[in-house]
Amino acid sequence: LVGAGLMLRTFTNLMRADVGLNTDGLIVTRVLLDPRRFPDGPDRTAYFARLEPQLRAIPGVENVALTTGLPLSDMNFGPERPYWREGDAAPKGGGRKVRLQMISTQYFATTGTPLLAGRPFDERDDLDAPPVAILNETLARQLWPHERAVGKRIVIDLPRGAYPYEVVGVMRDAHAESLRDAAEPEIRLPHAQFPYNRVNV
Repeated sequence: LVGAGLMLRTFTNLMRADVGLNTDGLIVTRVLLDPRRFPDGPDRTAYFARLEPQLRAIPGVENVALTTGLPLSDMNFGPERPYWREGDAAPKGGGRKVRLQMISTQYFATTGTPLLAGRPFDERDDLDAPPVAILNETLARQLWPHERAVGKRIVIDLPRGAYPYEVVGVMRDAHAESLRDAAEPEIRLPHAQFPYNRVNV
């Protein structure tokens, strides 16, 4: 009885734990685009630009968003890449890595994930616009412990080259792997600027 009671209390606490998003009424499905039919960014962007309003038009659907990663889930497609503050020397041997997640403009409105500073992504953040990023609070504190991160620039080392991204927002931490572990540094990029062919809708 004692063991069963402890297990039930642990289960109740886990159900009440803050995972970083509002799961009430949230439905998630994967969309995997065939890379032969959608070989490049503009094709993928055009497909998802058609898909989102079609799903939003379904009766009962309040909002729709895309993300390559979800807290406490194995449905994470984003890569891990080296990063550093603009103005710092590139670290030797690659340096520390951070997980990148690509999200659409309605991610914060759909999941209820709080944005602590700055703005969410919007229609201006497309392939033709300067690259922008939203950091989680852990990474923002690590890079600029006594400064405001919004307006600063972070360099991300991608396979096609290292580019600076302007920080336009800071979001609340979410537990990526386990509720028991501390939050890891994370970066969100606009899906329109980094159109992945594998997403969670």
